[in-house]
Amino acid sequence: MSFSHHVLSDRSDEEFLDDVFERAVGLIEEGINSDIEGLLKGREHLRSRIEDLLRLARNVAAGPQDKAFPQVHGFTLVTELGRGGMGAVFLARQDRLGGRLVALKMLPRASMLSPKARQRFQTEANAIARLRHDHIVAVYDIVHDEELHAFAMEWVDGTSLAKVIDRLVNDQAGTNTASAGGDAQMQSLCSLLGTSSDDLARMTWPRYVVQLGVSMAEALQAVHEAGMLHRDVKPSNILIRRDGTPLLSDFGLAREADATVTSAGSFAGTAVYAPPEQLHGVDQLDVRADVYSLGATLYHALTLRLPFAGGSATQIVNQIERGGAPPLRKLNRKLPVDLQTVITKAMDADRSRRYQTAGEFADDLKRLVNMRPIMARPAGVFVRASKAIRRNRVTLAAAMLGGLLAIGAVALALTYFIGFPEWSRQHIDEARLVLLDPEQSDAVF
Repeated sequence: MSFSHHVLSDRSDEEFLDDVFERAVGLIEEGINSDIEGLLKGREHLRSRIEDLLRLARNVAAGPQDKAFPQVHGFTLVTELGRGGMGAVFLARQDRLGGRLVALKMLPRASMLSPKARQRFQTEANAIARLRHDHIVAVYDIVHDEELHAFAMEWVDGTSLAKVIDRLVNDQAGTNTASAGGDAQMQSLCSLLGTSSDDLARMTWPRYVVQLGVSMAEALQAVHEAGMLHRDVKPSNILIRRDGTPLLSDFGLAREADATVTSAGSFAGTAVYAPPEQLHGVDQLDVRADVYSLGATLYHALTLRLPFAGGSATQIVNQIERGGAPPLRKLNRKLPVDLQTVITKAMDADRSRRYQTAGEFADDLKRLVNMRPIMARPAGVFVRASKAIRRNRVTLAAAMLGGLLAIGAVALALTYFIGFPEWSRQHIDEARLVLLDPEQSDAVF
């Protein structure tokens, strides 16, 4: 796979090179090799510059070769927490505030060469800085000069939903946690968080996931009311404090809600949690894209299985078009029917049938928590039937072909046993008449 197909040919050379560099860093991080020949189609005069950019992208993705941390005025870096295509995150002490621990996200120095990368990094900082919500990671400070782009945000001393899911999957494989029930899963969560909270221990895993969903949906509603889209909601971007409080993080793909957020034919985000319209690279996304991604995230947490197998956008789109993810209760019969209805509505491939706002999604999840009737209704017979047909179209096609072949065989047999004797009798009678006709005797003999 290459990223050459995502680059528009009508851009200026400088814009084209910016796009090449940004995508190269991200895809190298994912282990995807770049295809320079594909990139050069129509841009052969840029060969040497693209080769230099790809080498630079590999260095950025690989990270520093020594253990020396960069110097950031006003901060003392303690350790590196993580690294990705658009920046490294360090645990740091903010000197002017009594050494408060913060997570300091820094744009790699090499990426400063790309105006687009700088703009995207600044967009993330500005997006989070202007949001104030109990379930959104807070930004404390922004550092910006010619040599460095960074912002200090709340350090979440806990884990992520992705790590919790991985832990539960491993537990399930080793001790069949699924059959042990939610209590065992919550014990695993408490162990991972390093807490002995009675409130968490008494809760079941499905209930915790639903309450987490309420918090995240309300956080997304705040994001949307601020005129932004997150565009990359997934388990690794949901952080969990030691007391179990979830926080929405990583706004690296955030965009203005009324802006053209992605170019046709391109895709940004994590495919398995992305809505079909984002995978198709539509010109305009809206808040329902984030609703879908949160629904897919909750689906993964509740079933401990990804909604779709395969990681590429094309593979995911094909599965969505074949009828979508398996129903929630098909993977876990202990889950309530209403919960399946809510998640199915949030993940509907047709965005007109999803919750129209994250707030509506949060309200129905709260109704589940409070044991009240939900607003969502199960899909109608026609919708369910069409999904079942798409999901099982290979089996259905084989059955139809088999049926047609069987009908053909029966028709052939009836023709042979009923029609053939009659046809033979008619021809024999005609032959006898010819033999008995005096006028035809000369022709016959």
